[in-house]
Amino acid sequence: MKKREIYCEQCVGLIKIREDLVVASFLYYVLPYHEHCYAKALKGFKTPFLSNQPINGKMANLVSVLVFFTSLFIILFMSDIILKITAAIMGVYTIGFRLISWFLYERHLEK
Repeated sequence: MKKREIYCEQCVGLIKIREDLVVASFLYYVLPYHEHCYAKALKGFKTPFLSNQPINGKMANLVSVLVFFTSLFIILFMSDIILKITAAIMGVYTIGFRLISWFLYERHLEK
């Protein structure tokens, strides 16, 4: 598989290693940043729209797993249909952003 080059949204520089990559959601887009550029972006004009929590961090992985199992529990064991629909949307949204981050950016960078 050919490795794709990933460029920072803030400085347009090449991101070479996965440790330097921070993936964040900006409105409904998933965007790559250098670690230091993400910190600058949080202090700038984009602050109200840029997520405060990176999508590709360890905490994001933990939250994704917790949301998945909580949503699954609600869908299987609760009787309220509105609650089931809400849980399904939350699960798809959270896991979806995490998978998009991995497929678009993380898998193309060396560890």
